Amino acid sequence: CRFCASTLDGLVRNLTPSEILEQIYRIQESIGERISNVVVMGSGEPMDNYDNIVKFIELLTDEHGLHISQRNLTVSTCGLVPRMKQLADLKLQITLALSLHASSQEKRKELMPVANSYELSEVLDACRYYFDKTGRRITFEYSLVGGVNDTDEDAERLVQFGQVGESFRKPFGEMRIDFVDQCGNPDKILGLQKARFAPKLNH
Repeated sequence: CRFCASTLDGLVRNLTPSEILEQIYRIQESIGERISNVVVMGSGEPMDNYDNIVKFIELLTDEHGLHISQRNLTVSTCGLVPRMKQLADLKLQITLALSLHASSQEKRKELMPVANSYELSEVLDACRYYFDKTGRRITFEYSLVGGVNDTDEDAERLVQFGQVGESFRKPFGEMRIDFVDQCGNPDKILGLQKARFAPKLNH
């Protein structure tokens, strides 16, 4: 995502399964508690490290290891369609989270370079494929960017989904609440989360 500070330094290399798993053990040691839920996201695209992520899931959920339930594991993706379908075919019981961040193909291209490779319709089809194969829910991640993807029209399109260089500025608190109000209905569960934004963007 172009607005995310975690991508500014570029890619060095992918982590190995053992390096990813080591983070869980070190966190447990640091906080003195057992980790029961894991989300794979943040710096980098998990699906670009597909084989190592799948091996990590095997290690994390193995009964001879931490034996964390697959249902307590979420893997995030920006929308690499072939990998999403490949993961679906494994029929794991993990939750898939899609970094959506836009309600139209045009806006997604502005915010996410991956949209130049995959149409939004393709990504949503892959989400449906994942659900059909696994029966597991899909989580949509949507960071509000002031003046870009926070209009009433964006909110209306998001609700429809549920039924199926320049710099960016953070949206004001009131804008976030208004946007959630536009999306809100008894069948939707929405959460607000603070995000780190890139101070500047290079074209």
